[in-house]
Amino acid sequence: METNKNITNEMLKGIQYLIKEEIKKAPLDKTVTGIIKEIKEDNLYDVSLGDNLYTNIPSVCNGLKNNNIVKIKIPQGQYSQMYIEGKYNSIFNIVVDENEPDYQNLNDYWFKVL
Repeated sequence: METNKNITNEMLKGIQYLIKEEIKKAPLDKTVTGIIKEIKEDNLYDVSLGDNLYTNIPSVCNGLKNNNIVKIKIPQGQYSQMYIEGKYNSIFNIVVDENEPDYQNLNDYWFKVL
């Protein structure tokens, strides 16, 4: 009886693994968190995603600095098309653009959201 339970558990683990791997390959938009590693010219940046470094990634916002935590969009899973959406603010789990004319500080931004 215990052997059957172990076999069933191992089969479930295998199925879950396969599903996760197939989802990773699915052509879906992904948003991931990365870190600015180097600032290039023309609003391009080198960013790290986990252990991987991606170079010359464009950004839709300005004023990013080294070691900023940013949100990166990967359209339809195509890493060659990735771009930086904005600086990530973990307090409110939002992407903010500090260059927005109405943005002065987090309190002002928070009241705009409310």
